[in-house]
Amino acid sequence: MKKLTTVAPVLVALILGAGKLSAQQPQSLEELKQLAKENNSGIKASRLQVDEASALVNSAALFDKTHIYYEYDENNIAPNNLPLDMIGVEQDLVFPGVFVAERQMYKIRSEIQQNQLDVRMMEMDRDVSLAFYEFQYAKQREEIYRKLDSLYSDFSKASERRFELGETNYLEKIMARAKQKELETELLQAKEEVKIVLEKLQSLVQTETFVNPVILPNEKLHVEMMSVEAHPMLKLFQNTEEFYKSQQKYERRQPLPDLSFSYAIGSNKDLNENLYAYQLGLKIPLLFGGKSSKIKASKIAREIAREQTEELQVQLGSRQIQLLNQLRKYEESLNYYENEGKSLSEEIMKTADISFKNGEIDFFQYIQSLENVYNIDLSFLENLHRYNQTIISINYLTLRYENE
Repeated sequence: MKKLTTVAPVLVALILGAGKLSAQQPQSLEELKQLAKENNSGIKASRLQVDEASALVNSAALFDKTHIYYEYDENNIAPNNLPLDMIGVEQDLVFPGVFVAERQMYKIRSEIQQNQLDVRMMEMDRDVSLAFYEFQYAKQREEIYRKLDSLYSDFSKASERRFELGETNYLEKIMARAKQKELETELLQAKEEVKIVLEKLQSLVQTETFVNPVILPNEKLHVEMMSVEAHPMLKLFQNTEEFYKSQQKYERRQPLPDLSFSYAIGSNKDLNENLYAYQLGLKIPLLFGGKSSKIKASKIAREIAREQTEELQVQLGSRQIQLLNQLRKYEESLNYYENEGKSLSEEIMKTADISFKNGEIDFFQYIQSLENVYNIDLSFLENLHRYNQTIISINYLTLRYENE
């Protein structure tokens, strides 16, 4: 029995540990997007706002509070010349047209909250995608600097050995050492950049375990361009215009009379029957100054919303054209690398290695050749990164300038 109590905590620890390990397996972009939508506090708050707005749709009330009362009035005399004890009920209700307009206003407000959630979800997909591919870029840069650091480290050791054997001069030795230290620093900076991007991704996904994005080979993303007319932000602006339209209708109906009715039963101790009273009435507003101002204000708000919708449509269209032009710029650079740059980089590296070993070029020429090679590779990575970031900006079109 004692062994069982000892083993149980170990089993629990193993199970929990296995759960943490499985949660930290490499995660794809789609998995990270889904986790962000489930865990991000901003998304959760937007969902709650949708629920709140949906609940308010039913807050538009046709009936006011019911008034139940008892009345005794010595002036209210029954046929037996005794005052009546009256028990009654009064009910006010808004004009049905006003109720319908108010409910419609709340319904459109609920749709606006849903539009805002849709926009927030789209922006979350965009932000996670941008951070995910920024991570890919940072990891690829880290890998290049890791290779270069290793190469320069080996070369620095070789230079020291050659100097000891008298096969080279002191300048080559210290230059090799300086280059090795320079690349070591750049490698450390590249590692820190990876950490920064991972923290950015973590702040979006907001899971208890650390994010662990899968590392992908270099790839060019594809355009999946949405039409401006189908953009969720445009739908949000259009519904905002509809809201002010419904608000204007609601304010116009406010001067309509409220309805009221009452029903009462009266009796006294010597009366053998009940007496009944009922009343129907209208509540008519006599002063319209405040209402007319509200009608005018809602009309102006609607016109503002209409102009803002048209402005947004123009700006989204213009932004889309700018991004497509920007994409072509980066595409030209990538085409150069794929058609010529990559093969030139490989040829320079191969020729430099052979030439240096055969003594055909000196140390400084060799270093210059290596720098040309990794500058070509780093330039390709940067252009690929900007290309992919531009693709993401096109696919999740916004007016925010991510790449400038």
